Amino acid sequence: MTEIVKASLENGVQKIRITADKGYHPAHIQLQKGILAEITFHRVTPSNCYKEILFEEEGILEPIAQDEEKVIRFTPQDLGEHEFSCGMKMQKGTYTVVEKTKKSLSLLQRFWITSIFTVPLVILMIGMSTGGISHQVMRWGTFLATTPIMLVAGVPYIRSAWASFKKHNANMDTLVALGTIVAYFYSLVALFTGLPVYFESAAFILFFILWEQFLRKKCEKILRRQSKNY
Repeated sequence: MTEIVKASLENGVQKIRITADKGYHPAHIQLQKGILAEITFHRVTPSNCYKEILFEEEGILEPIAQDEEKVIRFTPQDLGEHEFSCGMKMQKGTYTVVEKTKKSLSLLQRFWITSIFTVPLVILMIGMSTGGISHQVMRWGTFLATTPIMLVAGVPYIRSAWASFKKHNANMDTLVALGTIVAYFYSLVALFTGLPVYFESAAFILFFILWEQFLRKKCEKILRRQSKNY
């Protein structure tokens, strides 16, 4: 699954680091509109394809030597998905510009909030399968537990998918947004019509995606520390 990594906001500046080695890592990033962005590119590969960094829509073309770190600075203004690439336009990545938020939850905060509300979902499913919880309690319980998960974890994916849609593009956030929206709103209708509900499907999709991103971020931090020690 393609992951879109958000730039961190430090002292009013968006910062993110990208490694150039057999592609760009991460290859898909998210920036907020109207806030200065500092994107640090670290070129590892000796391939001449990576000797320049191109942000064509921003009018930026900068050279970068092997093992050099090049900081690209600009203030994103146009919402939606945009492209950056090597100078030859053979290796590409994207940066998605979203509306500036007053205060957004970090990945860690979204993961723990989602985890907290996933616990009652597991209890409800176990109780339902063992006969300890009635069908009606399970239906309303999964609705109450999934709704905050959709608000905390689902909304960022929906916003990203909508921004890409307005640019006539689609990414993995589009798939996540569509899957969770369909499961949640179908279940919302089913809740009042006596049909089976699938609230837990939307919740578990978001939980496992955040879990994967959380573990990936942790591993990246550990590897970064180890590389500094060497």
